[in-house]
Amino acid sequence: DQEIDLPPHLRKNPFLPAFLPTPSNLTFNRGEEAILQCAIENRGTRTVVWRRSSDPNPLTIGEDTYVNDRRFRVVHTKHSLEWNLHIQNAHPDDSGMYECQVSTKRQQIRQNIFLTVEGKESRLFY
Repeated sequence: DQEIDLPPHLRKNPFLPAFLPTPSNLTFNRGEEAILQCAIENRGTRTVVWRRSSDPNPLTIGEDTYVNDRRFRVVHTKHSLEWNLHIQNAHPDDSGMYECQVSTKRQQIRQNIFLTVEGKESRLFY
């Protein structure tokens, strides 16, 4: 349904959730904290889910983490539109396509973000 990509004032139903523009390709170095941004307007009471596109199981649902890896967490400030996935101490195995998704009664809407974690060690030591 193409209507989802239109700004709210141009949609037939302006109350449907919609993603705000955020980067869709991100690159970090090994050891850095990778932050994948997801901003949604008109979310209402719907839950935001993060998952890897290659895995049907969620990484996070709302602010709860559902993988047994403490490096993954969602950061959401109350009343903000952002539901950002943080991956601490990123490594190349974390590279791949991630999805931020919201379910409506009729469908799931999703935004894909491709993460690349390069192999060299980050030099953030002082």
